[in-house]
Amino acid sequence: MTLNEADKNFVVETLADQSLGVVQGSSYYFKNLILRAELPKPVVANRIGALIGSPEIDARTLVAWSESYGVNPNNRVPALGSFLLSMMDQAGMDQQLRLPAILVTARLLPDDQLDRLQARFQIPIVPTRPAALVPVQTGPEFTWRDEREPLELQGLFDRGPLVLDVGLILQAAKRALGVCRVEVGNALKGTGILIEKDLVLTNYHVVGGDLTASRAELDMNAPATVLRFGAFTSGASPDEGQTVKLAPAAAIVDADPQLDFALLRTSDDIAAVKDLRPFSDLGLTPARLDPLYILQHPQGGPMKLALSDNGVSWVDPTVGVVQYLTRADFGSSGSPCFDSNWKLVALHHAGNTRKGEGILIRSIFDRIRPHLLQ
Repeated sequence: MTLNEADKNFVVETLADQSLGVVQGSSYYFKNLILRAELPKPVVANRIGALIGSPEIDARTLVAWSESYGVNPNNRVPALGSFLLSMMDQAGMDQQLRLPAILVTARLLPDDQLDRLQARFQIPIVPTRPAALVPVQTGPEFTWRDEREPLELQGLFDRGPLVLDVGLILQAAKRALGVCRVEVGNALKGTGILIEKDLVLTNYHVVGGDLTASRAELDMNAPATVLRFGAFTSGASPDEGQTVKLAPAAAIVDADPQLDFALLRTSDDIAAVKDLRPFSDLGLTPARLDPLYILQHPQGGPMKLALSDNGVSWVDPTVGVVQYLTRADFGSSGSPCFDSNWKLVALHHAGNTRKGEGILIRSIFDRIRPHLLQ
């Protein structure tokens, strides 16, 4: 139950700052924090007795002790998690997202509490270990261009537990506010990106069923299409989140099966959805071995974040395609692909869970730019 040095310093500084704001003094603050953690009585007495009245020293001592102490036998919650959870009650604007991001990233709470925290602060799920996935083709067929040997690729697929930076999770949480699940009736599911206040980008084949669908078929499917924002937690029902239908007329603003995109206009109901954050920041065309991150709704489930630190395997700007080893699954079609600066580089459209392909986002934006606000 240890934090990296940057997160540990942040927690220590936050504890010290909060204790300085207590009229009764810093020792009173730390004593109250320890009592709220529901630790065994001998432990409580020991910790309170160790306080010396110096905000920074008491903060650093408490964090170091709680890391080594581990899980509280009284409530099965890591001691450090209890302290961070209590700190959130007094957290300022700069701390309101970083504290829960630390709790989620370090898994300092039981799963049910982490689920509630992820839902409250809209933090996407990050697997602690890559799952053993059976390759299943989703989206259009494509030819894999990577020339590396199978054994080398296997080493990339089967890496051990992920060690994640909290700053990365903070950026993912911000981007997640503009990502939705796209539900076309009861049969088709995908992912979409809110690129303006009422425009969502997804795949052509998500709305049409496949790339052979006519534009008229997309128009017919539009009334049965629902956009679901805020589906973040694994324990929630399929109806979790805030839903928006498409505009009653001219809902398909633009679409192209060659580029496999559909630009959708939402109904006016989107104005009532809370905590939305559209984004359309474009990154540079990725290069081979660049990182690639995907926010997605695999298998129509809660939002998840897939990472690869050198996942880009092949790029061809002339045809507008990028291929990568970042994992994606059925329901991930239409997901945003990001570079390491969290800028859009591609729209995921096909894969076999281990290998994926996306349409370079600049190719799509060259086409849809006339529909965007200048």
